[in-house]
Amino acid sequence: MANAPPAPSTPLRRHGRTVSDSPIQIKESGSNQLNTRKREREDRFACYTKREMQGKFMGPISPQDFLEQFFGQEAFLDNTIPPSPWNSATEELFTKVPLDKQEDGMYSPLAAAINQCIDSSFTYVPTENDTDIRKMDNCPDIKPDGTLYEDTRCDDRIANSDSEFSDMLTEIKYHPDDPFDDSGKSFERDSISGRRIRGQLIAYAVSQFAHQFRTHVFMVFIRRDTARLIRWDRAGAVVTKSFSYTKTPHLADFYSRYTRATPQARGHDTTVQRANSTDGNTSKAREKLRLDPSLPIFKFKVWDDPKNIIWEDEEAAKVEEEQERTRLFYGSKPLFSAVQSVNGRCTRVFEVFDPESGKCVTLKDSWRVASPAIKPEGKIYARLAAKQVRNILTCLMAGDVNPSFIDHRTRTQMYSPDEDFRSHIHYRLVFKEVCEGNITRFKDTKELITVLRDALTSHHDASTKCSLLHRDVSTGNILIYHDKDTGTRCGLLSDWEMSKDLNNLGTARQSERTGTWQFISAALLKQGTSSISTPLFHTIRDDLESFFHVLSWTALQYTHHDLAGDQLNNLLHDVYDVVKYEQQKTLGGGGKIAAMHDRTMKEYVGFVQSAFRDVIVDLEDTFAARYEKDPDMEAVNRVREFISRPGLPEEYRKEFEHHIDYQRQIRRDRLLSSDWMMKQFEDSLKSDDWPTKALVRVEHVIPDYDPNGIRVSKRASEVSTQQLQQISLSERGILRGGFKQQRTTYRRTTTTRSTSSDFSTQSLIQEEE
Repeated sequence: MANAPPAPSTPLRRHGRTVSDSPIQIKESGSNQLNTRKREREDRFACYTKREMQGKFMGPISPQDFLEQFFGQEAFLDNTIPPSPWNSATEELFTKVPLDKQEDGMYSPLAAAINQCIDSSFTYVPTENDTDIRKMDNCPDIKPDGTLYEDTRCDDRIANSDSEFSDMLTEIKYHPDDPFDDSGKSFERDSISGRRIRGQLIAYAVSQFAHQFRTHVFMVFIRRDTARLIRWDRAGAVVTKSFSYTKTPHLADFYSRYTRATPQARGHDTTVQRANSTDGNTSKAREKLRLDPSLPIFKFKVWDDPKNIIWEDEEAAKVEEEQERTRLFYGSKPLFSAVQSVNGRCTRVFEVFDPESGKCVTLKDSWRVASPAIKPEGKIYARLAAKQVRNILTCLMAGDVNPSFIDHRTRTQMYSPDEDFRSHIHYRLVFKEVCEGNITRFKDTKELITVLRDALTSHHDASTKCSLLHRDVSTGNILIYHDKDTGTRCGLLSDWEMSKDLNNLGTARQSERTGTWQFISAALLKQGTSSISTPLFHTIRDDLESFFHVLSWTALQYTHHDLAGDQLNNLLHDVYDVVKYEQQKTLGGGGKIAAMHDRTMKEYVGFVQSAFRDVIVDLEDTFAARYEKDPDMEAVNRVREFISRPGLPEEYRKEFEHHIDYQRQIRRDRLLSSDWMMKQFEDSLKSDDWPTKALVRVEHVIPDYDPNGIRVSKRASEVSTQQLQQISLSERGILRGGFKQQRTTYRRTTTTRSTSSDFSTQSLIQEEE
């Protein structure tokens, strides 16, 4: 793009806002893929609008400013804005759109008017009756009313509505409700229909981002005889004022300029290009990657930042700019995609072929947070490697994508009055290792513990050698690597972009922070509730607890135990998935605390007696101490003094060592470093107590539930519609609350557990519901 304006400077100019850590924000990419139960379409729309895109719609700006800023001269190859298509004939076509009928009557007349404005290389297709053929797990189906296609990019399109090839979407509404308010109050109209429509628009943008290589996407929202123009990127959306498309040329001009602009201006990531069959590396890549002939091959361009090896930013700034270093890699569809939201890092991982080495490597594509307080991940990997941190990926290249081009940096933040508004920069890394998958792909439980131990070793090395805390431990970030040269399999801890200096944990670096909900510590999830009102920041205890949740969640899903399908569904949902939204806060953790307090893994789940069960039970007992009554330190110190006396009979020593306050303090002290947990893993692997039933991997069939709590089988043939209709309301209630009811029954019958804790498990559950 010629004469592109300079890249915007980061808007995050203030750091150290508070002594607490950034507030947690649940996002679809951070929880939805692991949720036990599907969420209905309307709830997904509500999550999009109220929980993760709230406050990220910037506007209203004038439509003329919108056109000038996003489709000015620099958006065209010859630096010339095309002439406006607005004339009496075009005006007449838009005026003919009927407003005295329902929405169905608007589609064809609008299509005729739009096709009058667009370039001949594009086609506008009415798609109001066509559901998008590209499906996303646990995401609502989408059915945009109009889809714009560039004919030369759509050779493989097989349906009217296909977000893998759609260039731009149009949504049309007949009813008078507007999702935005131009009056100067809250721009995001807080009404049921307003939230629903915004959620619908977000779902459209998510689908395009997920199925294409885009830096940004545009959209048109038409409401009766008015329209709004929208530009989406990884920071949010910029929205115009509502304007009349029958009395002003803005809509006609937009379609005209859009279809004549460069692919980069329209939001296509031109650093990823479809490889031509005449390219000799295409056939090599297809063979090395073992790809089906029908799959496309793409060329990915990666930039390498020579300053990665310089840790201190001040020193890096003194280094003279070196010549740009780039390389091409060949790949196809992603191995992993976290693109279930518009805003955020939106990570995708690809296995790619490296023509220089002739080997397959891993490419990670994401949008890093644009803050000088958060170092790029490539720099962190260079630091970890220099300090010889074990069990990490080998980073071969890393850098911002096309640093000279503005649209590989988000632009929404430029329209926000909030200088803490989070922005992002497009970023790619290439790793030597191609992993088998994440920790959930373990072969047997010994390998599960081995992989956890290896990841914890990496975590320990990073904290002791580099003073870095990972802060994003989850199943997706603990990988299994099979070294084909040696035949060994090991665990690697990946995704270090959210890591933080241990000496600066109490200072927030950004206005919000995300993570994988199921594995975040209960203390962080409950921050702000009556149970935990003191501001907290993320410490090593939270990371260690995340390792425990990874182990227990994975064990529940893939190892032998006594829980039936319904019981397992209830347990996973109540402990790991439940979210509460209160006063713009995302809260949770009550289910985790309750489960630890009740020693659920020990007493209720029924893991096979083994060294594997022992390590889970020991960890559960230890982490439960975080959420129990603070020990009486005077009593603890008296016990310490007493048992340290020389000549004390052993029976007295053992008796006093069982003092409840002393034991609770011991369990809390274990969480000050990873040493104790490392020893538990090592001891379990050395044990001979690994019976076959405890060792083998099990794929549990977990029943699905519809949003009303009705069980629906994963195999449709097992349950008929008539059977579903016969399920009573009372049975539905049991299904929804089964775990809590069973757990309460257990508490009434057990007599072996101490009840000295000062909190009510039932109150924690009620607080979140």
